[in-house]
Amino acid sequence: MRVIKRWLSNVVALSLAIFMFACNSHDSGVPSAKAGASHYYKRVVSLSPSVTEIIFAIGADDKLAGVSDYCDYPEGARKKPRVGGYMSPNFEAIARLKPDLVLLVGVQNEGKDRLEKLGFKTETVSNASVDDVINTMRVIGKLLDAKEKAELLAKSLKSRLEAIIERTKGRKKPKMLFVVGRDYGANTIRNVFVAGEKSFFNDLIKIAGAVNAYEGSNIDYPKLSAEAIIRLRPDIIVEAPYGHIDDEPSENAIKKDWDVLALEGFKNHAKIHILRERFMVRPSPRMVELAEVLAKIAHPDAGWK
Repeated sequence: MRVIKRWLSNVVALSLAIFMFACNSHDSGVPSAKAGASHYYKRVVSLSPSVTEIIFAIGADDKLAGVSDYCDYPEGARKKPRVGGYMSPNFEAIARLKPDLVLLVGVQNEGKDRLEKLGFKTETVSNASVDDVINTMRVIGKLLDAKEKAELLAKSLKSRLEAIIERTKGRKKPKMLFVVGRDYGANTIRNVFVAGEKSFFNDLIKIAGAVNAYEGSNIDYPKLSAEAIIRLRPDIIVEAPYGHIDDEPSENAIKKDWDVLALEGFKNHAKIHILRERFMVRPSPRMVELAEVLAKIAHPDAGWK
């Protein structure tokens, strides 16, 4: 349970996804771009790992005054002053940094309200979909005087995603179930949170040339029972366990949980793939790497290099 709880608090908002993870808001979250050509923000605090990654990716990290405790990529992010958790920022630590802007994502509304009452300027961006992430790059570029680099990054990522779509075009689309968290090491399958059709990961499943095995719900990350998963009959199950390194189960332990489901037809029907890298559950510029991984899982014979 410790892993799933951390997922729900750290990434559930990664909207997992957690996490990562109830993870993302479908409010557009697009700021009104009040920072015009004559004014750019120079001391920014980022409360989201995905936003921090974008700021580094567009070369604006010199304006990054502080980050959340979960901002761990790239290496330079680890050296920035920390200002508390993803959903529980340390307002005193933020105040000490004297930022002229605090950047948040849609699920951090409670923190936004508190920050604004304390007199801080805030902007909310969205990472609820692949298009949102790309648009957020452009928005942050405008706010931090990095418009050209942000546009180049956005175009590059779109080009790579389109190449994946082209590579898998016309192929049979396998049913893929993307598991973002569950109870591990229990020798059974329970409390399984999966990516729904309204989630960020659903976009990547489609880009990868697969279809989401779970459909028909407006819940971003629904919880399923083992029996419900059997009824879905996925061709592929992708798991992205996320937690602190010392708490993460081994790959053998993860697969063993599935093996104890002695339900006819299941073990021979679905292939289990385990994704261990933390970026796999983060709506950031590295989402294209996850799309590529999923495409290779869905279509291993598509001539990948």
